[in-house]
Amino acid sequence: IDSSSIHRIYEQLIAGIFLNNKQQKFWVVKADEVYYNCFMVYAAELSLATQVDIDGLPLWNAQMYHWKFTEITERDGAVIKVAKLSLARIHVLDISGRISIDDLSPNATYAIACVIRFDDNQVYVRSALVLPNGIIQTQKRNLHDKPRNEWIRVAVGEFERRSNYEGVAEFFLHF
Repeated sequence: IDSSSIHRIYEQLIAGIFLNNKQQKFWVVKADEVYYNCFMVYAAELSLATQVDIDGLPLWNAQMYHWKFTEITERDGAVIKVAKLSLARIHVLDISGRISIDDLSPNATYAIACVIRFDDNQVYVRSALVLPNGIIQTQKRNLHDKPRNEWIRVAVGEFERRSNYEGVAEFFLHF
């Protein structure tokens, strides 16, 4: 971070700064004279599974050689790593991640979404968001009407970050 002036720090926070070796991005959004903290978790920080065990549970990060991490350039010019599945056909894809809500702005509503790109015609997704207070939000949806070979946002859930609300939110997607 360039801390040569308050103005330069402000510019960087609005544009976004990378954390954890470019595995997360943090930026600030101003709305109604209030600043809100925002985070993005990139593929390198997620758990990925393309196989399940005998009980049908995901084998997290067991077959990582099926994944190719490549770099792409975002709209703002930042270069990030994305994960691409190198198999032509898979039967299951599970994605999980977690984020500490302690760093989120209090009294704000946050959405958790996954940005994906796929080329399959029939894609169904189940998602779950597990909040620190034990509340679980689940959704099922068919993505057949979404564009192929384009980055799309798949909503997982949303929650309000209350001032006394602390801990880790976990999210899961099953394709």
